[in-house]
Amino acid sequence: RSGDWHFTLSDLFFDERMRPVEVSVELREGDVIELGKLRLSVLHTPGHTAGSICLYDPEKQILFSGDTVFAEGMGRTDLPSGDWRKLGESLRRLAGLRVGRIYPGHGPEVEGDGTASIRRVLDAFYPGLR
Repeated sequence: RSGDWHFTLSDLFFDERMRPVEVSVELREGDVIELGKLRLSVLHTPGHTAGSICLYDPEKQILFSGDTVFAEGMGRTDLPSGDWRKLGESLRRLAGLRVGRIYPGHGPEVEGDGTASIRRVLDAFYPGLR
């Protein structure tokens, strides 16, 4: 719904135009997805896009962070519905969670102390926000 597909220049990389996918289930803050032994809570983390989410299992301390936060960085905010300030607030929120492992949308996973990794990103890009 963000329209990002239109602004990623996908036409340059693929033979046919990328089409947006219809949303069949809209996830909202607080929804829970049960997947095997995982119980994932939906966290609304706007910033990269207005509709960005992360999925978090507090018991297993696992965070699926999408494009909100990576091992050593964060999602860009210069595309439609991106918002630098909101991403900072989302990172600050994530920095308050107990996270051991992060599975980001891009790049390597973070093993060990995911919370420390999130705090490093927050401190590097948003000094004093924590």
